[in-house]
Formats: sequence, C-alpha cells, structure tokens
Amino acid sequence: MSGYFYQYITVVVRDFIFFHDDVQSTTIAVAIASSLCCSIVWAICHLLTLGSSSASCKSTKDKRPSNRTSNFAWSKSKRRKSPTNSTSSEDDTALEDDIEVPCIKCGEYIADYTCRFVTCKICCLAPSSCTTHQAAEKRRRPYRIPRNGVTEINLSNNDITECPQRMGYIGPQLTLLNLSHNNLCHIPVEIGCLLGLKELLLNNNNISSIPDSIGSLINLRVLKLSNNFIKYLPESLTSLSNLVQLDVRKNKLQSLPAGIGSLLNLTCLKSGSNSIQHMPASLYKLKNLKVLKFEKNKIDSLSGAVSNLLDLEDLNLSHCQLSAIPRELGSCCALRKVDISHNRITDLPAHFGQLRELTRLNLSGNNLRYIPSTLLLSTIQDCNVSDNDFISSQHSIKCVPMVCKIPPLLELSARAIVHNNPHDKNDHKEKVLCDLLQAMFCDFPNVVDIPPVVQCQHSCCVHYMPSLFVMFMLN
Repeated sequence: MSGYFYQYITVVVRDFIFFHDDVQSTTIAVAIASSLCCSIVWAICHLLTLGSSSASCKSTKDKRPSNRTSNFAWSKSKRRKSPTNSTSSEDDTALEDDIEVPCIKCGEYIADYTCRFVTCKICCLAPSSCTTHQAAEKRRRPYRIPRNGVTEINLSNNDITECPQRMGYIGPQLTLLNLSHNNLCHIPVEIGCLLGLKELLLNNNNISSIPDSIGSLINLRVLKLSNNFIKYLPESLTSLSNLVQLDVRKNKLQSLPAGIGSLLNLTCLKSGSNSIQHMPASLYKLKNLKVLKFEKNKIDSLSGAVSNLLDLEDLNLSHCQLSAIPRELGSCCALRKVDISHNRITDLPAHFGQLRELTRLNLSGNNLRYIPSTLLLSTIQDCNVSDNDFISSQHSIKCVPMVCKIPPLLELSARAIVHNNPHDKNDHKEKVLCDLLQAMFCDFPNVVDIPPVVQCQHSCCVHYMPSLFVMFMLN
C-alpha cells in the first residue's frame, strides 16, 4: 500500500509540478513553493506575537486595585486623577495630560479645572450654582509650583486675532508672555492664573479693555499696553505692588486709576498720546519714580506736590496746555531731562535754576519773554528755546521807580519799638526815641507814615533782637 502511495506522489510531482525535461517550468514552480512556505511561517509568528501581548495586557489589568481609594492612588502615580469616569480612551488621554492650575483667588490649592471660575471649593464665587462644587466633598490638595515647564512664551508678530483661554493654564512657572504686534481684540480673564508672570507685553494690538483679573499678577514687574484702544484701566491694576514699569501710551485713556499711588515700586510711567486732563493726586506719592512722561495730553496744570518726586530724572510734559510751572519743581534736584515744549508758559520760576543736574532742556513753542538769570545755560548740553516771544532790543523796557526809600535798620528798629510798645505822651522813653528819629533826619517822622510792607516785615524782626541791643537804644 505504501509502495502505491509513494509511486502516486512521485508521478504527481514529476508530471504536474516538476515538468519532465522542462528546466524553466521547474524553476518557476520552485520559486512559488518557496514564497508560499515563507508566508506560512510569517503568519504563524505574527499569531504567536499577538497572543503574547494579549496575555501581558490581561495580567496588567489584573494587577489594578478594585476599590475606589486604591484606584486614586494608582492613577495619581501617573500624572493626574480624573474626577469623573471617562467613556473613551481619548477622554482619558486628555484628562491625564491636564496641567494642575492653582486657584486664582488663594493660589495655595489646586483649582478644579471643570469649575468655570477656576477656583477651589472654598474660594468658589458661586458654590450654590457651580455644578462642580455641588458634588460630593473633595479634599483640597495644596498646589506645588512645578520646577520644570515653559518659562517664556513669545508670540509677537504672528497676526493672532484671539488669545486662547488655555493660555492662562500654562502654570505659574511662566515669567514672560509676549503677545505684542498682533491683532488681539481682548484678553481672556484666565490670564490672571499666571501668578508667576513678571513681564506681560500686549502693546501694538487692538485691545479695548483689560480684565479685572490682571490684579492677581502680584509678581508682575513690566506691563506694556501701548498702541491699543484702551479707554480705562481697571482699579485692580493698583494691586500690582511689584510693578516697576507701566507703559500705556497711544490709547484713549481719559484718566488714570485714582489709587495709582499704591504702586510704590514704580520707577517708569509712560502715558503720552492720550486724552488725560488731570494727574491723580496720589501720583505724587511715587517717591521712586524716575521717568514721568505725559506728552500730548490735555493737562493744564502741574501740582506743587511734584516736589515729592525727589528721584525724578526725566520729565516730559510737551504738547499739553500748561500755562505755568510751579516753583516746587526746583526741588527735584535729580532732574536731567525736562521737556515742556509747545505749551502756553509765559514765565519760568527763578527756582528753576536749582536744577544743577540738568543736561537737556526743551522750552520751544511757548510764550516765554525771558529766561531767569538763575538758570545756567552753559551747563546744559542740549537746550532748545526756539519759537518764543523773548524781549529784544527793539522793545522799550519801562523801569518803575521806587515809591519810597527804605530806612536803615536802626531806624526801623526804633519805629517798631515805638509802635509795638505804646506809652504815655509824657513818658521819657518815648521822648528819647522820637528825638533819635528826628536826629536821623528821617523822611517819615511819624510812625504811622512808615509803609505797611516795611513796617510789617521789620516789626516782626524786632521781637528776635537781643535785649541788650534794645536796652542800649532805650538808654
């Protein structure tokens, strides 16, 4: 039986697969058989690989804890635990990649990111209507600032039209955010979550308002809002106690926050090219201020409290509506640059000459008739006094003569004694003083004839004269 089977196989292989005496057909048949064998071997290996991976996944699932508490500890070892159970693998991935955000109110605990106010349960602004905080009691976890993460973001000159809300959830490790030279129209409220931000650049955009949450950026040092369409600044801006530089030029501001004096660390304030009419009274409390620029505004007066700005080095009030400069400005001895050009100033106070550190002075485009002699122009490197109505040789100067001759000090002292110490007409002391006055050939023989100004000034001084001198006069 086996002989017949072997003979049959031999005939089949020789006649159907390996053609007799046909080398080309035999070669093709061998190639097809080899390919078929390789395919079968690859399929078997692939099935074995799938079987081993399924077994490992099953063993990993069996190792997961079953209770809720253990599940929290297991998921916490990854990145973050989801407060709700997700139904898809995509949701699980998104929740595991979320960044822990601090509460925007207290900043000490982790905020529930599903809360619309981005706060923890205790600090929630509407706990009765917040769906997140109406759930079961959750233990607050303290927030720890991550050591690793993005610290600076520069998105300037990108034609961005909208700032994503997600920008506020990057984390407090961010110190610089540059969104300048774009087409932004508004800033999201979530910007207040960046508690570690030190520099915020929003200049050259189309922003019309600033959110109140900017007051949460307590570490902010530089804030640039120039070249926008901002009409007012929120009062919360005065909470930025560490702010050093504030630039709000070329906007539509009509006033500054009344509490701007609380920014005690502010050294540079630029508010030119606006419609501001008055400087806040608290502004003169900024004793560390070095640069003050209010050019191209509608300011018509400068308070004498400017003398409190002892560290002021650069003052620019050009293209305003000033008609006078207070003499207290001479107390700002650190001034190096003063630009009060294109105003309505007619006279400069003599105290202006106390500015010994002055190197640049621009007085052009005013109504000045003269420059006080106390101002040493020789020490000023750059001085511009063009376009003024200075007195020239063609003008006739009329000198007003003195109404009276000021008496000498001895005469004034005697008159003051007689006037302030009335005696009886027969008193010997009064007679002696009157004789002294007549002996000096005075122009005013009577005390009442002394000019009121002279009499007032010198009668006050007689009270401080030594008693010995008075007794000498009386004797």
